[in-house]
Amino acid sequence: MMGWVDYPIKEFGKKLLMYTTVYVMFFNWTYFHQFIYLFFTETFDTLGARIVTATSSSWFPTSINDGLGEMIDQGLLAMKSAFKLDGYVLPYILGVAIFLSILAFVGYATFLIALSKIGLTALIAIAPIFLLFILFDLTRGMFSAWLKQVFNFGFISLLTYTMLSFFLTLVRTSISILTSLDDWGFGEITPLILTTGIGVLVLLQVSQIASGLASGAQLTTLGAGKAASESMGRSFSSARTRVRDLANKYKERKSERSIQRK
Repeated sequence: MMGWVDYPIKEFGKKLLMYTTVYVMFFNWTYFHQFIYLFFTETFDTLGARIVTATSSSWFPTSINDGLGEMIDQGLLAMKSAFKLDGYVLPYILGVAIFLSILAFVGYATFLIALSKIGLTALIAIAPIFLLFILFDLTRGMFSAWLKQVFNFGFISLLTYTMLSFFLTLVRTSISILTSLDDWGFGEITPLILTTGIGVLVLLQVSQIASGLASGAQLTTLGAGKAASESMGRSFSSARTRVRDLANKYKERKSERSIQRK
């Protein structure tokens, strides 16, 4: 016996490339920093900044952080303008309502951005452990789960930037129109309140959308709708089967009675 092992060349090449890549990334931190850390931490932010620059008007700052700070400043200016209106209580109610709506929008957007960055940093910090998991069939699923979570947090950042590039322009336009008026009340601030409210509701869906993009999972509402439709389909099928069985039993009994009469 020569001791030859029947192993395909193609599979051997894949295994060799995988082992070599893991070895280089694990023992050379320069390559790990360039190809793993910088790729996952800067790629999504760079794409988000490109989208913001391409879709926003000329007033928009060069970074999304400056845009959020701009929104807070605009909210404070609108609140001060409301305090200068005639009245005792209504101006303060209008000013506080405007600032709180903008603060909720900017605050939740900031939370999503911070969540994505903290999550990516934590996952990249334990990347060497999961890079080793790719070498073994038993732990390869854990590496896939880690990689999905990395893309999940990256998509959260990218989607948040995309949503903000649209809603920050609408919010600023609403505030500019509002502060240009001499006298205004609840009717005039309604568009601004609705814009920030819809913006918060849209940002609430970012995590679910990112999860669906990273792992192929459905959104909660779509999954519930599909489950409900499947449940209804099974119920209708079961009911139809029962009706058919009852009809068959009725026919059998009828035929037996006719035979007995004869």
